[in-house]
Parts: sequence; C-alpha cells; structure tokens
Amino acid sequence: ILALLVVTGVMISNLQPNFAEPKESRVLRHVVLFKFKDDATDKQVQEIVDHFRRLPEQIDVIHDFEWGTDVSPEGLSKGLTHCFFVTFQSEADRDAYLPHPAHQEFVKHLRPILDDVTGEVAKKRAKQDLSKQVEADTQRIGRELWDQLDRRKPSIFERRWWLDHLLAWAMTDESVKVQMFRFVDVLPTLRDADEVARHLREYFDEVRTHLPPAVRLGLEVSEPQSLLGKALAVNARMNVRKMGERFIAGKDPSEVFASVAKLRRRGLAFTLDLLGEAVISEPEATAYQTAYLDLIDQLAPRVNEWPEDPILDLDGEQWMPRCNVSLKLSALTSHFKPIDPARSSDAVKERLRPILRAARERDAFVNVDMEHYAYKDLTLRIFEEILMEDEFRNWPNCGIVIQTYLTDARQDLQPAFLMRHAKWLRPAIASHNLRSLAHALAWAEALKIPSTAWEIQMLYGMAEEQQQLLSERNHRVRIYTPFGEMLPGMAYLVRRLLENTSNDSFLRHAYDQGISVDELLRAPSDIGHL
Repeated sequence: ILALLVVTGVMISNLQPNFAEPKESRVLRHVVLFKFKDDATDKQVQEIVDHFRRLPEQIDVIHDFEWGTDVSPEGLSKGLTHCFFVTFQSEADRDAYLPHPAHQEFVKHLRPILDDVTGEVAKKRAKQDLSKQVEADTQRIGRELWDQLDRRKPSIFERRWWLDHLLAWAMTDESVKVQMFRFVDVLPTLRDADEVARHLREYFDEVRTHLPPAVRLGLEVSEPQSLLGKALAVNARMNVRKMGERFIAGKDPSEVFASVAKLRRRGLAFTLDLLGEAVISEPEATAYQTAYLDLIDQLAPRVNEWPEDPILDLDGEQWMPRCNVSLKLSALTSHFKPIDPARSSDAVKERLRPILRAARERDAFVNVDMEHYAYKDLTLRIFEEILMEDEFRNWPNCGIVIQTYLTDARQDLQPAFLMRHAKWLRPAIASHNLRSLAHALAWAEALKIPSTAWEIQMLYGMAEEQQQLLSERNHRVRIYTPFGEMLPGMAYLVRRLLENTSNDSFLRHAYDQGISVDELLRAPSDIGHL
C-alpha cells in the first residue's frame, strides 16, 4: 500500500476511471498487480477483471478505481500483466475494505487462476530458487575443498605433524585439554625449573589415568628438585616455546618481517596484532603505542619494496597498502570506560593520532579491531570522531571491524560517516570452518562478486592447508598474525583456543578423524531440526 507508486520497467496504459477525480488532495492508493497462471483462459481473466470493476458498487469505502494492462515494449514486467488502483480516503477505509465480504468473495474466485500478486510470489520463489542453488554450490565447493585438503596433510618429518598430533590427542580428552592449557597459561609466571616441574605434576596428576604410560612414568620419576625433574621442566618450556613459534610471528619487527615475508611467498596477505593483556596503567598504554609506531616505521618500508601482486594488493580498482596492522582502542588508555565516553575518547585519540600519522606517512593500513560488546559503541564513536578530523578526513587507509553476526550490525553501518565511505567497505569472511567458507564462496559466485572485492581471513599457524588452497584458487587470504613476547603471548592465545575448542572451531573438527564431510557441510538449519 503506497501513497506513491514507482514501477520500474512496467508501464501501465489504457487507465479507465470509473469515478470522478478525488476532491481530497491526500488519498491512499492500494496498488495490486496480477500475474495469471499460464493455463488461465482469456475468458477467466476477463471475468476477474469484470468482478474487480464491480467492487466499487458493492463496497462504499472505495473512493476511486482504475485499472490497466501492461503494454511496455521493454519486457520487464515479469509476467505481471494487469494493474489495479483502488483509492481510499483514509487507512480506516482501506482496513474496512480488505475483510469486506464482497472483497473476500472476489479473492475466492481469483485464487484458482492467480500465479503471482504484485510480484511477491515471484520474488519469494526466486529467492527460494537462489537459496537452493547456493546450497547445492556450497556442497559442491565444500567437497572440492575437502578432497584437495585430504591430499595436503603434513608429513611425519615436519614439526607441524608432531604438534598437530599432540593437539589431536589433547582434543580427544576434555580433561587433558583443560590441564594442558592451564599449564601453558601459568608457565610465563614460573621462575625456575623446580616450579615448572611441580606444576606439571600438580596439574597432570589430576588426569593421570588419561595419560599414555610413558608420560605417566615420566611424571612419576621426575621429582621437582631432581635432575630428571629439571630436564622435564626445560623440555616443557622449550616445547611450549616451539608451539608459540607456530602461532606467533615474532617479538620484534625483524622477526615479524621474516614471518610475513614467508606468508607473502605463499601468496598470503597479513594483518599484525600485538598480543597482550588488558592495559591497566598509562605506561602500559604508552608501550602499546610505541610497539605499533616501531612496527610501522621498520616494517612498512621493507614490505613496500615487494613486487606487486594484484590478488593481494588490489581491492577492486584500488591498490591497498601491503603493511596492515590491527589494534585495539582499549589498549591505548588505562581509562577506556563506556560510562565516561568523552574522557575515554580524548585519551585514546591522543595516542591514536601518532599511529595514524605514521601509517599515512609510511603507506600502511590501520584496522581497528572490535572487542567485546560492551566496548562496541565507544569504539565506533572514537573511530568516527578521529576520522572526521581535518587531518584524517580524506585518508582512506583506516578501517574498522563490523561484526555482521550481531543483530545491530545493520544499524552500526547507518551513520552518515560510514555511508560516505561506503566505497571502502570490504567484506571479509573470517573462519576456519569448511561449511562457512564453502557457503561464502557459493554466495560470491551467485552474486558475481569479484574475488578482489572481498577476502578470507584466517589465523596465523592454523589451517595452513586451507589457507594455501584458497590462495591457489585466486582468493585474497589475509592472515591475522599475532606478534609480541613469546611466552606471555602464548598464554593469551591458549586462552582463546580454550574458549573456541568447545564448538566447531578449527581444532575441534580438524582433529576429529571420525567426522564425515557430510557432517562438516550440513546446513545449520538442518542441524536445528535434529
């Protein structure tokens, strides 16, 4: 029901008024377009038209009535051949018309030969057909990826094979997984080998019966102050460090450069994120800022010397900076409090401006991470405020994460600032889940979205076969790459893994040897019906 109708591609002529023009300047026009079934005869269609034309004589709230047929030469009517305008003087009149017995009798005669009304049936059917096609493509793409991934497993001669199997063993037993992650979490605080050995025995003694015989024996004979205990402690710390080297790119710009250079050679892009705990003091906030200033200053010039790669460096028609960093606004002040937005914003912007200036001068991209939900509105406010400043208003190389799974994501994309910068919006699918990735690829195919207009994001050191495979399929894959001190950083990362391995994250399914590809690719709607 519209006060003004705009019909694109459908032209209605031969309007035949039955009544005089309305005297009121404001009226409500009820617009109906019909598409009749293919087997409907001309006589049946004419009977419907005649029946509709008689309604004004039977329903006195109808103020005016017009109708016509499609004569457009453009062929864009989508089968909607008849248009009817029913005019009312008020919404109350319209509301009285719809349930009127004469109208209901008309609908009863219309329904047997009606195929679509006002295009809604066709739209719904087209949407259903598209969804079915996307689901079929999701299954096809998912199986293609699965078949190729099965041939890309690391060999027994690679360190990653041993680490994968260690994690696989831990994932099969929830109690062992918890104790292992608890130990790694506390390890950075342990001062000497005796403390390491004692914590090993305390934590894993609780799950002694779940451990392999060799591991149980090692714990039993390794007293904290014994030579064997010290050897066990040194070995444990060394193994945790090796695990950290897989998941953390390095502790300084030089180590980080070596790691991202390897990613580049594999055809992968990157974004760098400094690991750490919640900032609780101003010196910590200054140290966080300094780490990013040093990283941009030392890393950006070196990566900008790399040869151009259109898949990694081109976003549609715009070239993107190769050096990409992600930061958390809450780490730029010890007073990040949504209850005090003005003070928090001023404190963050004071430390954020030098980072943005360095990125602009060195041709780097700064991405603002979205943190937990309580910080969302304040994060968006600070982002908008600083990029509306004259200094940064026209600088394109700064972005912010909008988590589209949130119900208010659409609302967050409405501010005038974001709409003015819509050309910089870049969809990114961040997942290691086979179903999610295949579904995203299927929708991109259906909507004909170029591969350079969106990207896939994965975590450093995780699902490396998937990363490589998707890169080889000419998709931009950006690796979220943590950097920082190894042991404290590893403890932080393990807590994230501990949170995620209870669901369908990469660890849970990557190490489940018994799961089938059908199970991995099952639609969430099907799972909900079980």
